[in-house]
Amino acid sequence: MWCGSHWMDGDDVAVMFEPRILNPDKVCLPPEAPAVDRREDRLLGRQPLSAWPRVLAIDPGTHTGWAVIWFDPDQLFDVSKKSTRALVAWQAGMFLGDEDGQVDSVRWLLKREDVGGEGLAVVVESFRVRSINMAWEFLSPARIGGAIRYMCRKGVRSHDGVVRQRIVHWQEPSEALGAGGVSDATLHLNHIYLAGADHPRDATRHAFVWMRKLRSPGRGEAFYDASHFVDPE
Repeated sequence: MWCGSHWMDGDDVAVMFEPRILNPDKVCLPPEAPAVDRREDRLLGRQPLSAWPRVLAIDPGTHTGWAVIWFDPDQLFDVSKKSTRALVAWQAGMFLGDEDGQVDSVRWLLKREDVGGEGLAVVVESFRVRSINMAWEFLSPARIGGAIRYMCRKGVRSHDGVVRQRIVHWQEPSEALGAGGVSDATLHLNHIYLAGADHPRDATRHAFVWMRKLRSPGRGEAFYDASHFVDPE
C-alpha cells in the first residue's frame, strides 16, 4: 500500500517518489485534473507517461535499486541532438526486505500502467564472481537477477490484463560506472540524481546508458516501432 512517499507490503518497503516530469511540454495532466486545464494538453499534443517508451533498470542486491526513464524517440533517434534532449520523465527508488519480496516488488513495477505495457525495455546489472566470499548475501545480486529474468521470460500480467513476456538485457557495472558511463555531474545536470544510497543512482545510470544504446542504427527503431505510441487527439 502507499504511505506518503513509501510503498509498503508486509516487511518490504520500497522507498520512492512520484515520477519527476523533466519535459512538461510532453506529458499531459492526469485524468482527475480539471477539464479546462487538460484542454491545453490536447492542443499541444501532450501524452500520458504510459504512451512514451521507457527503460526500467534494476541494480539487484541486498538492497535493490531501480529506475525508470521515459524518453521521446523522435529526439533520441535524431543523432544531431544530445541524448539528454530525449528525457521526458524519471523515477527511482530502492526495494528493501528479503529477496523474494524484492522480486515481487519488481513484478509490481511491471504491472504499473505507466511502466508496463508496450515500449518497455528491462535492463539488469550483471554479476560476476571476482573474489572468494562465502557470505549468503554475496550472491544476492545473482539470485535476484536470475529470478527477475525468469519472471520476465514467463510473463507478467500488465495493468490491461495482457500477459507480456520480456527479454532482460544485461549490463556490466563498468558500463554505467566506467569511463563511458554516467557521472554524478551528468545526473545532477539533468535532474535525475537521487541523494542517499547509491543503488537508485546506479540503476539510473544503467537506464540512461541503455537509452543511449538505442541510438545505434536500426536498434531503437526495431524495438520501439510505431505501434507503441499513442497519436495525439
